[in-house]
Amino acid sequence: MIPVSELSDIKEESFVIIENHDDVTYKSAIDDGTHGGLVKKLMHNTKDAIDYSSDLTTIPKPHENNSNDSEIESVRKQKKVKSIKESLQGYVKNSHMFGKSLDYVQEDLNSMINEFNLWRNELQLKRKEYLDAVKCTSLILEPMNNQIFALKNSILEQ
Repeated sequence: MIPVSELSDIKEESFVIIENHDDVTYKSAIDDGTHGGLVKKLMHNTKDAIDYSSDLTTIPKPHENNSNDSEIESVRKQKKVKSIKESLQGYVKNSHMFGKSLDYVQEDLNSMINEFNLWRNELQLKRKEYLDAVKCTSLILEPMNNQIFALKNSILEQ
Protein backbone atom coordinates (compact mmCIF):
# COMPACT_ATOMS: atom_id res chain seq x y z
CA MET A 1 0.00 0.00 0.00
CA ILE A 2 1.35 3.40 -1.02
CA PRO A 3 0.33 6.47 0.92
CA VAL A 4 -1.19 9.24 -1.19
CA SER A 5 1.58 11.66 -0.11
CA GLU A 6 4.21 9.48 -1.84
CA LEU A 7 2.32 9.27 -5.14
CA SER A 8 3.81 12.51 -6.49
CA ASP A 9 7.31 10.98 -6.14
CA ILE A 10 6.44 7.99 -8.34
CA LYS A 11 7.12 8.60 -12.04
CA GLU A 12 5.47 5.48 -13.45
CA GLU A 13 2.13 5.76 -15.16
CA SER A 14 0.76 2.41 -14.06
CA PHE A 15 0.11 1.96 -10.38
CA VAL A 16 -2.77 1.01 -8.14
CA ILE A 17 -4.28 3.48 -5.73
CA ILE A 18 -5.92 2.00 -2.68
CA GLU A 19 -8.11 4.58 -1.06
CA ASN A 20 -8.70 5.00 2.64
CA HIS A 21 -11.57 3.06 4.14
CA ASP A 22 -13.12 6.36 5.15
CA ASP A 23 -14.22 6.99 1.57
CA VAL A 24 -17.99 7.37 1.23
CA THR A 25 -18.27 5.30 -1.97
CA TYR A 26 -16.39 2.42 -0.37
CA LYS A 27 -18.70 2.52 2.65
CA SER A 28 -21.78 2.62 0.43
CA ALA A 29 -20.64 -0.56 -1.34
CA ILE A 30 -20.11 -2.31 1.98
CA ASP A 31 -23.29 -0.90 3.56
CA ASP A 32 -25.32 -1.86 0.48
CA GLY A 33 -25.54 -5.34 1.91
CA THR A 34 -27.33 -6.66 -1.12
CA HIS A 35 -25.77 -9.44 -3.06
CA GLY A 36 -23.98 -8.04 -6.13
CA GLY A 37 -23.63 -4.50 -4.81
CA LEU A 38 -19.90 -4.65 -5.43
CA VAL A 39 -20.51 -5.84 -8.99
CA LYS A 40 -22.92 -2.95 -9.56
CA LYS A 41 -20.32 -0.53 -8.24
CA LEU A 42 -17.65 -2.05 -10.50
CA MET A 43 -19.96 -1.80 -13.51
CA HIS A 44 -20.74 1.83 -12.70
CA ASN A 45 -17.03 2.62 -12.26
CA THR A 46 -16.25 0.78 -15.50
CA LYS A 47 -18.87 2.82 -17.35
CA ASP A 48 -17.42 6.03 -15.91
CA ALA A 49 -13.92 4.91 -16.91
CA ILE A 50 -15.08 4.16 -20.47
CA ASP A 51 -16.79 7.55 -20.73
CA TYR A 52 -13.68 9.24 -19.35
CA SER A 53 -11.39 7.35 -21.74
CA SER A 54 -13.61 8.27 -24.71
CA ASP A 55 -13.25 11.92 -23.67
CA LEU A 56 -9.49 11.47 -23.52
CA THR A 57 -9.28 10.04 -27.02
CA THR A 58 -9.92 13.49 -28.42
CA ILE A 59 -6.99 14.90 -26.43
CA PRO A 60 -3.89 12.75 -26.98
CA LYS A 61 -1.70 11.97 -24.01
CA PRO A 62 1.98 12.92 -24.30
CA HIS A 63 3.25 9.34 -24.65
CA GLU A 64 0.40 8.51 -27.04
CA ASN A 65 1.26 11.60 -29.04
CA ASN A 66 4.81 10.35 -29.34
CA SER A 67 3.60 6.93 -30.39
CA ASN A 68 1.15 8.50 -32.86
CA ASP A 69 3.95 10.72 -34.14
CA SER A 70 6.22 7.74 -34.45
CA GLU A 71 3.44 5.79 -36.20
CA ILE A 72 2.81 8.70 -38.54
CA GLU A 73 6.54 9.04 -39.10
CA SER A 74 6.89 5.32 -39.77
CA VAL A 75 3.97 5.45 -42.22
CA ARG A 76 5.57 8.47 -43.87
CA LYS A 77 8.89 6.62 -44.07
CA GLN A 78 7.19 3.54 -45.50
CA LYS A 79 5.50 5.67 -48.17
CA LYS A 80 8.80 7.36 -48.97
CA VAL A 81 10.61 4.02 -49.15
CA LYS A 82 7.82 2.68 -51.38
CA SER A 83 8.04 5.67 -53.71
CA ILE A 84 11.84 5.41 -53.84
CA LYS A 85 11.55 1.69 -54.51
CA GLU A 86 9.06 2.28 -57.35
CA SER A 87 11.25 5.04 -58.81
CA LEU A 88 14.32 2.83 -58.60
CA GLN A 89 12.46 -0.03 -60.27
CA GLY A 90 11.39 2.35 -63.04
CA TYR A 91 14.96 3.60 -63.48
CA VAL A 92 16.33 0.07 -63.56
CA LYS A 93 13.67 -1.00 -66.06
CA ASN A 94 14.40 1.97 -68.33
CA SER A 95 18.14 1.68 -67.93
CA HIS A 96 17.94 -2.04 -68.70
CA MET A 97 16.17 -1.26 -71.97
CA PHE A 98 18.67 1.53 -72.61
CA GLY A 99 21.52 -0.89 -71.85
CA LYS A 100 20.11 -3.41 -74.30
CA SER A 101 19.90 -0.68 -76.95
CA LEU A 102 23.49 0.27 -76.21
CA ASP A 103 24.45 -3.37 -76.76
CA TYR A 104 22.70 -3.25 -80.12
CA VAL A 105 24.34 0.09 -80.91
CA GLN A 106 27.74 -1.46 -80.23
CA GLU A 107 26.88 -4.43 -82.46
CA ASP A 108 25.58 -2.07 -85.17
CA LEU A 109 28.64 0.13 -84.85
CA ASN A 110 30.93 -2.90 -85.17
CA SER A 111 29.05 -4.14 -88.24
CA MET A 112 29.17 -0.64 -89.78
CA ILE A 113 32.91 -0.43 -89.14
CA ASN A 114 33.39 -3.87 -90.72
CA GLU A 115 31.27 -2.86 -93.72
CA PHE A 116 33.20 0.40 -94.04
CA ASN A 117 36.49 -1.52 -93.99
CA LEU A 118 35.13 -3.87 -96.70
CA TRP A 119 34.10 -0.91 -98.88
CA ARG A 120 37.45 0.79 -98.33
CA ASN A 121 39.35 -2.40 -99.25
CA GLU A 122 37.15 -2.81 -102.33
CA LEU A 123 37.79 0.85 -103.26
CA GLN A 124 41.52 0.33 -102.97
CA LEU A 125 41.28 -2.82 -105.12
CA LYS A 126 39.17 -1.05 -107.77
CA ARG A 127 41.50 1.96 -107.72
CA LYS A 128 44.49 -0.31 -108.26
CA GLU A 129 42.65 -2.13 -111.07
CA TYR A 130 41.75 1.23 -112.63
CA LEU A 131 45.34 2.50 -112.44
CA ASP A 132 46.58 -0.78 -113.90
CA ALA A 133 44.01 -0.49 -116.72
CA VAL A 134 45.02 3.14 -117.38
CA LYS A 135 48.69 2.15 -117.43
CA CYS A 136 48.01 -0.80 -119.73
CA THR A 137 45.90 1.38 -122.04
CA SER A 138 48.56 4.07 -122.17
CA LEU A 139 51.19 1.42 -123.02
CA ILE A 140 49.01 0.07 -125.84
CA LEU A 141 48.12 3.53 -127.15
CA GLU A 142 51.65 4.95 -126.98
CA PRO A 143 52.83 3.49 -130.31
CA MET A 144 49.59 4.58 -131.96
CA ASN A 145 49.90 8.08 -130.55
CA ASN A 146 53.46 8.18 -131.88
CA GLN A 147 52.19 7.20 -135.35
CA ILE A 148 49.47 9.85 -135.21
CA PHE A 149 52.03 12.45 -134.21
CA ALA A 150 54.30 11.41 -137.05
CA LEU A 151 51.43 11.57 -139.56
CA LYS A 152 50.43 15.04 -138.36
CA ASN A 153 54.02 16.23 -138.78
CA SER A 154 54.21 14.81 -142.29
CA ILE A 155 50.92 16.47 -143.22
CA LEU A 156 52.18 19.77 -141.96
CA GLU A 157 55.41 19.44 -143.96
CA GLN A 158 53.58 18.88 -147.19
